[in-house]
Amino acid sequence: MTFRHLISAVIVAAASFSVVAGAQAQGQGKPPEQKPTPAGEKPAAVSVAGKWTVTIDLQGQQRTSNLDLKVEGTKVTGTINSELGEAQLAGEYAEGKLKFGFTMDANGTPLQVGFVGAVQKDGTLAGTLDFGQGEIPWTAVRAKN
Repeated sequence: MTFRHLISAVIVAAASFSVVAGAQAQGQGKPPEQKPTPAGEKPAAVSVAGKWTVTIDLQGQQRTSNLDLKVEGTKVTGTINSELGEAQLAGEYAEGKLKFGFTMDANGTPLQVGFVGAVQKDGTLAGTLDFGQGEIPWTAVRAKN
């Protein structure tokens, strides 16, 4: 296995992020109903704290991971779990924008993985991840209990 294939496999397994299209059609991941914001008022910030199911589509293969986010002010901490194990993450969340990263071991080589994204109108998350080989789109829905 080449280093690039190893890195791709690690990223696919560790940071799997994209929503299965039919999930929302079946009512899964549906956000709570929000009341309109009166004119002139800023809408209430949507919390990203909690558990998420994340999926990426890398070269036609969808992989999912579990993301557990904790938010204190603008500071974000938590974990990401995949078939390769668990990693601690840290980042920030402000004005609907989420940014976090973590380091994982890729056969003895530390690999930095960074995510940027935003809360979407439907309450899901979407953005891109980068591990030094280009950006890969991701999306996430709230995990079912």
